[in-house]
Amino acid sequence: MIRFLQSFDFRKSRYARPNQTWVCGREAEGAPCRLGPDSRGRCRAAGECMPRRDGDAWCCTRPQSAGGPCVEGPRPDGTCCRQIPRCQPVRSVRAKRGLAARWAAAVAVGVMALALYGSDAADWLSPGGLTAHHAEIGDCATCHEDFDGSPADWVRAAFNGVPDAHQGDSRQCLTCHEMGDNAFDPHGADEQRLAQSTEAQQASLAANVRPIGLNLAGRALREPDELGEGTACASCHSEHQGADASLTEMSDGQCQSCHTLKFASLSSGHPPFQSYPYDRRTGINFDHVRHIRKHFPETDGAEAPEQCVDCHATDSAGALMQTASFEETCAACHTADVRGTNAAGSPGIPAITVPGLDVMSLREADAAIGAWPELSDQPLTPFMQVLLANGRVEQEHMARFRQLDPLDLRDAEPADIEAVEAVAWGVKELVYDLISDGPAALQPSISAALGREVASDTAARMLAGLPLETVRGAQAEWFPDLAREVAMHRAGKEVAIPAGEFAAVSEDDGGSDTEGEAAEDAGQADILSGDDDSGGDLSGGGEESGGGDILSGAEEEAGGDLLGGSGDSGDDILGGDGGSGDDILGGDADSGGDILGGGEEDAGGDLLGGDSGGGILSGEEEGDTGGDLLGGDAGGSEDEAKVEVALPAPDPERWSRLGGWYRDYFALRYRPRGHADPFLATWLDVTGAAQGPAADAVFEGLAVDGGPGKCVKCHSVDETKGGTLAVNWTQPRSSSGEHNFTRFAHDPHITSVATEDGCATCHAFAPEADYQASFDDRSAATFASNFQPIGEDTCTSCHVESKAGNACTQCHDYHVGEAMRVEADTRLDDMTMSAKEE
Repeated sequence: MIRFLQSFDFRKSRYARPNQTWVCGREAEGAPCRLGPDSRGRCRAAGECMPRRDGDAWCCTRPQSAGGPCVEGPRPDGTCCRQIPRCQPVRSVRAKRGLAARWAAAVAVGVMALALYGSDAADWLSPGGLTAHHAEIGDCATCHEDFDGSPADWVRAAFNGVPDAHQGDSRQCLTCHEMGDNAFDPHGADEQRLAQSTEAQQASLAANVRPIGLNLAGRALREPDELGEGTACASCHSEHQGADASLTEMSDGQCQSCHTLKFASLSSGHPPFQSYPYDRRTGINFDHVRHIRKHFPETDGAEAPEQCVDCHATDSAGALMQTASFEETCAACHTADVRGTNAAGSPGIPAITVPGLDVMSLREADAAIGAWPELSDQPLTPFMQVLLANGRVEQEHMARFRQLDPLDLRDAEPADIEAVEAVAWGVKELVYDLISDGPAALQPSISAALGREVASDTAARMLAGLPLETVRGAQAEWFPDLAREVAMHRAGKEVAIPAGEFAAVSEDDGGSDTEGEAAEDAGQADILSGDDDSGGDLSGGGEESGGGDILSGAEEEAGGDLLGGSGDSGDDILGGDGGSGDDILGGDADSGGDILGGGEEDAGGDLLGGDSGGGILSGEEEGDTGGDLLGGDAGGSEDEAKVEVALPAPDPERWSRLGGWYRDYFALRYRPRGHADPFLATWLDVTGAAQGPAADAVFEGLAVDGGPGKCVKCHSVDETKGGTLAVNWTQPRSSSGEHNFTRFAHDPHITSVATEDGCATCHAFAPEADYQASFDDRSAATFASNFQPIGEDTCTSCHVESKAGNACTQCHDYHVGEAMRVEADTRLDDMTMSAKEE
């Protein structure tokens, strides 16, 4: 039924004009005149009607709504006899409302003007308080770029809609939050990663029935492929909700409204897990199955762990399970492997060597390399190739030398001899610079060989405290006349190979410098470490004699002793000192001959060092004629017997079994001191990050299975995107700035698996997996895990809405990649300028 506002029957109602601004003043009395006021509010009342002339008579025209024609009728002059008194017209209700609205608008505009242009404009406009995280922000323009404009700009911005994320307020967020190169793309991930993730789930959800509500939400909102302008931060992070509001809280509907693939919940329609949580091989090559089933039962029960927490514990954030240190978990069984004490052959790394050369062929070819040890058979190690860079040996010479067999140069061409000469002088220059300038002299060579600047602290670890005395002992053994030869070579003079040269070996058979030192400044090299003589000693030649001693020659005379004749013109067999007679083993100052160590001043001869009398083995006191077998004195008393013995010559490998530098024949070797040895770790890091034949040779020499320290037996090697190699020294650490699509914290779950299965509730062994095959190459993406993947049913047993909850944000981060606060500017130059201004 239609209900009209007024009756349109002319007999019952007069026609009202609500659109008129003015109405008759008697409207309130219910008796307004028919004519009403004009448009300007002036009264036009006269009579109740306007008589009509009908022939010679006037007729009343008062309408039926006003009572019909009056009895009196019009006046003779045709005017109405019922005159209406004039009134004061009033505004209509509509006009009054319009006027009130206009005044209200004017007042509002005035108040807004006062508010917007006043000092408290921000407080007037703020829709609510900020969260505690943003409470320190006091200026609206920090987050809203349009706030710096005029009020007119604010109004215009309010009606322009949501701007492009790259141009709107979202850009202001990046002044404090570092979100990477894809900050405004969905999830902050690049298109390729998003496409791969979507493709991986497409097949599993192809037949999935989407909830109606999510389908409608997806149609109402733009799909991700339509968000070319980016996703605004405010789409998910709503501010001005108060200090306790959560900026990251999102509903499942918010998450799935944009997703191409939609499902109801974790337990209904969620895509199946794919090898979760194992997405790459482990950094440490530790086969859980083999150790638990084979190695642990064979070890002492005190050394083998009994439960998972003996080796693993959560990190400080409670997220990742960290492995305890090497000393706590592995040292009991593997320390000997690291130091090489149970390895066959030398565990020392030949870092600095004298490469073996065919000296005879070089002498025939008139090669000018000076004295060179003929007995050396050491190769030119990769370490030496690195240390000989930076101009010591030209690249073309080094490349040619690597193609040669330096121990057989009978058919060598002149260019080959030239390359050998360049390498030989490079080695001598290296030893000379190492003695004169210390290990720092090798830093430029290392930098040149690796193609990048190597810092001083890095170079220090690469040389690991090479001792000066070890280098000097090696120089005296290898190149006794090094100073003169280098000086002549640098002066442009040729230094010929001496005739009849033999290898120089020290008193202790080429071992460490524990016993004795090789000769210094000799004119010719002794056979076994002669000192200052021009003659050749076999072992330990005297200092100033011109004669040649065989083993430990004399000091001042020209006579030659077999094993240590000293100051006589006679020849002692083993150590005669000052007599003219011939001693067999060490006659001292007598003219008589002692058999083994004759006495000092008598003519009698002792078998092993008798003094005055003739002792059989080392009789002593003067004036006695009796001889003792082993050290008898003048009276032959057994209580005062003495035995003269020399310190034992140390075995270099045994002497250095705890690690460090040592000299072994014609090489300075380095033996790992223990786990995390800085020498090995630094060389592997630096050469792995470099590219080139020298760096590759060093890295591959150290990174072989069973190599020195056996680093890569446990620490895997990954090939990076740039083609370099990186050793996984440390286990993954949780980072507050690194986010993946899925997150998991162990701490809240440990108590929930306190059942009979314990950790195996989620991590069950996969004994059939070929775990070791994961480390055959250097790609971390190809692997076989020691554990079976975790399935959805493991999680959904607890994570339902009625128990542990199943919201999307419980397990998933929105932002992936690096997300962290921008660091404060702490540059000293800015601080200095501020101080000056003050």
